[in-house]
Amino acid sequence: MIKETYDSLPKRENHFTVPEGYFDTLAERVMEHIPENEVRMMPMPVHKPLNVKRWRTVAAAAVVLAAVFGAGLYVHQDFNGAAVEAMATQRSSYTAADGSIDAVADYIMCDDDDLYAYLADE
Repeated sequence: MIKETYDSLPKRENHFTVPEGYFDTLAERVMEHIPENEVRMMPMPVHKPLNVKRWRTVAAAAVVLAAVFGAGLYVHQDFNGAAVEAMATQRSSYTAADGSIDAVADYIMCDDDDLYAYLADE
């Protein structure tokens, strides 16, 4: 049924035609329009100059040296007089106990019997 309907349709003419011998001479006509001795410059890839790489290395070395130098200053910094006195006072308070077991027991809030029992278990 579909074939009968298709066959009954009016046939159209192909209005798009190619002149005779058109493709026989097409290659020669295209080659005539291309210049024979044309020199084309190809773009070169852009490379970073060596100076940029060198400056990156110098900058990295400067950052590392600054970090090392800063750490050295921090470790070897001098304390002001008040901090030194506070540390000396704190140290003297610890040494004033004279190794007394009673002072240690008071500090850790346990009685002597607990402390002696702990030391005996070792």
